[in-house]
Amino acid sequence: MENTPAYRRRFFLTVLCVVSQLASAVVFTSCGPAGELRCDSTFTAFFVPPGTNYVLENCVLYNCPPFVFSGTNTTGLISNVHFRDSGLAKGYGAGTAVQILAGAKVTINNAKFSNLTADNGGAVYIDASTVTLNNIMFNSNSAVAPNSLGGGDLLIQHTATVTCNNCSSYNCGSCVNNNAVWGACWVIDMNSKMFLKDAEVVNAHAVAGSVVFLNHMSSFTGTSLRIKDSYADGQGGCFYSYGNCATTCYNCTFNHCYSPRGFGGLAVVQSFSSMYLYGTLVLDAQAVNSMAGAILGTGSAVVVLDQGTVIRNAIAPLGAALKNEGQSTISVLGGSQIINCTASINGAAYYGASGGTFIVNNAIISDNTARGDGGAIIAVGGENVFISNNSQLLNNKATRYGGAFFGSGEGTTFKIQGPVQLSGNKAGTAGGAFYYDSLATVELSGNDVQMKDNSAQTGDLAAVYTILGGDITRPKDFDGSKLFGTIYIEFTEVSLHFLAAGTFSGMSNVKLRGRASSLNIANVTSFNNMTINFASKIPTFSVYAVDVFGNSVPANMWNPVIVLVSEVAHNATIEGENLKAILDEKTNSVWFTGLRIPEAGEFKIQVSGFYTSLDLAPNAVWPSFGMTVVTCDADTQMNTAQSYRSGIAGAAIVATLFVALNMAGLMKYRTLKLMRSNSIRFLVLACAGCVLCLASLIVQISTFQLSCKVAAVLDNIGFALIFGALCVKSVRIQVLFDNKRSQKSKLNIAVFVSDNVLTGYVIIGCTLMILFLVAWFMVTSPDPIVMITGEQAVTQRCNLTSTFGILITVIRIVVIFFAAFMAFQIRNVPSVYNESKFLGFATYNWFLFTAVAILVPTIMTVALLVSVKLWICVFNPDAARMIDTLDTDKDSKDIAVTPDGSLNVKTVQTAHKTSG
Repeated sequence: MENTPAYRRRFFLTVLCVVSQLASAVVFTSCGPAGELRCDSTFTAFFVPPGTNYVLENCVLYNCPPFVFSGTNTTGLISNVHFRDSGLAKGYGAGTAVQILAGAKVTINNAKFSNLTADNGGAVYIDASTVTLNNIMFNSNSAVAPNSLGGGDLLIQHTATVTCNNCSSYNCGSCVNNNAVWGACWVIDMNSKMFLKDAEVVNAHAVAGSVVFLNHMSSFTGTSLRIKDSYADGQGGCFYSYGNCATTCYNCTFNHCYSPRGFGGLAVVQSFSSMYLYGTLVLDAQAVNSMAGAILGTGSAVVVLDQGTVIRNAIAPLGAALKNEGQSTISVLGGSQIINCTASINGAAYYGASGGTFIVNNAIISDNTARGDGGAIIAVGGENVFISNNSQLLNNKATRYGGAFFGSGEGTTFKIQGPVQLSGNKAGTAGGAFYYDSLATVELSGNDVQMKDNSAQTGDLAAVYTILGGDITRPKDFDGSKLFGTIYIEFTEVSLHFLAAGTFSGMSNVKLRGRASSLNIANVTSFNNMTINFASKIPTFSVYAVDVFGNSVPANMWNPVIVLVSEVAHNATIEGENLKAILDEKTNSVWFTGLRIPEAGEFKIQVSGFYTSLDLAPNAVWPSFGMTVVTCDADTQMNTAQSYRSGIAGAAIVATLFVALNMAGLMKYRTLKLMRSNSIRFLVLACAGCVLCLASLIVQISTFQLSCKVAAVLDNIGFALIFGALCVKSVRIQVLFDNKRSQKSKLNIAVFVSDNVLTGYVIIGCTLMILFLVAWFMVTSPDPIVMITGEQAVTQRCNLTSTFGILITVIRIVVIFFAAFMAFQIRNVPSVYNESKFLGFATYNWFLFTAVAILVPTIMTVALLVSVKLWICVFNPDAARMIDTLDTDKDSKDIAVTPDGSLNVKTVQTAHKTSG
């Protein structure tokens, strides 16, 4: 048979001509010899005349224009027809394959619609008509006009009614790989209706409502639907309804409906619209970057899950399963479940934030996880939550607050009417079963309310952080015996309200805890009103925090309890290092030790806390204890210490006179050979240093503010002079009498150990000491402080415990060790009057006695280095004129020592031969 394009065109035109002349049914039984028709640009739309009963059968139509049914008396039957590969090139704005308009009634059986594209209604456009579909497949159809309605398969408008029954042989209603701006499969608009049964949808894609888009009082009823891997970029991954529309599904399965960049992974139900799911399974719904992983109800919408509907594995940041906005009502009823959903922020099963209502009646919400608050439910902003009739909230988890539910905001109410069970829920921070704050309220009623095996770091049963006005209410006959765990109440005023109202009466298995509301002093009766002497310290005591229920409060480093000790009777000063401290998180207490009141009288020691770290009960007072410091002992102790210090100062004056006499003797006998050979200038420098050190002791007994600074200057410069002189003398002896050095080497070194050079070294040492003292005084100050001696005497001493004070002590110890080492090195150098040994003894005295008192080493230094020589000058002047010691103003080559210990002027070489 002929099947050329011309033949097909003539055949199609003949059919149109015949149909236009008949008022009765026209049967189009075939599409040419091959059962198919390929249309080109010469073909135009086929308009079925009004009042016609038209039948189209057994055709495959390629790229053909639409069949248009119009008129109230027009009927049609399309059977075993495949419409394919047609689109916008034909210029038809809606319904590329079929357009059913103006009250026509059409039935389509066993048909396929593939690869069809239009602005709206990619395959079929239905307007104000009645259509029945049986055994239909839609595949890869698109509605592509931007900012328009869409409907990749069907656009249904203006009170149209579409019914799809018994769609099994050809997967009725299958919507595969379809795309549209709104509603990739079916757009139902303007008070239209669609009834769909046994349909399958795979991989639909749209901006909103990839499977069904409902608008303006329209409705959709689906039975036994199977929808998989479909998504909407903007909102409503599979369903979107707006403007008083209704969606109802019976025994449907939605697998992986999602909105990758928007919200409402399964559905958005908006503006007085409703969605009822009966016996339906929702799996893996997601809105990973926004909210409402499964369903968003907004704008007074109604959402109902009933007859065993299950939402499982839904994911979203807020409201992983359900999100309520705009005073909508969402209900989970009749054995329905929300299981294993995950919110990356808050509310894994439900998130309500705008005065809506959430009803849980005979339902299970379990094993959900929120990485923020509300492991199962979060309700804020005046939401109302009703949980009743054998409902169970089990094993839900929140990383922070409210394992089962979290409530916040004035007007937010949780009404729990037994029988209800909340068990195994967990919160990482507070409120294992529930947490609420900011004037929210929890109402308990009915029989058999069970809450057990919940856990949290704070309040494993509940955590109440509301201010006064938020509440927990219950009827007087409420049975609270099945509530187990700890309820933590943050604010003391709220705790007192609960206690006065009898809120926890009969809750025998509930422990109450709260924020630290007061402080207790441990064992205070053992030292209250104790009498101590002026020099004694306040007995060591510990402080711990308690809540309004009398429990010791664990230390919390996030909200630490800071404790302060003060005297409140006379505002007296308390001395000590730890007048302020934080409760230790291991012992939950803090110890105060070493405190002292530096005056006499009767005092009241008070322990208080910073108000930001404790919540005092109204009219509460801080704990305190009395302490009497005896007046007479104060004078005795201070006078005793002052007398002791005065005695030291007197001894220092006597020692200073002794040094002065020795210096006078040096001046008198300076021409004798004994003195001249001893480098008299170093003896004078050592004596001057001793005078400065002794003067520092005298200065310290005065009371003027700079006494400690002046004493530090005198003492340390004096030390530099003394040990500068001792060290240079010791070094010169060691250098000149080192047997390991050659004669030539000694002659070369001699010029570097002359008196002038060594005096320069002493001056450098004193200059460095002065610079150190200037730096010390610029940074801190060794001011006088009152101290207690080991004998419990009160004394005033200079505070040398700063870094500079410790550093100068270390420097002095190092210098003393060096001087002692040099003295040990020259211990065997022969001398008529043991000059080297006297240097050693003077150094050792500083090493042994400087930590006890400076008097001993200064006196011994002068006595060993000066007084011994003056004794010879006074009682044996002839010998003083003839002999010299090891040190001399002459060059080292003129020094000699004979075996019998006498000194002769010889060459060094001769001296060593003789002494050898």
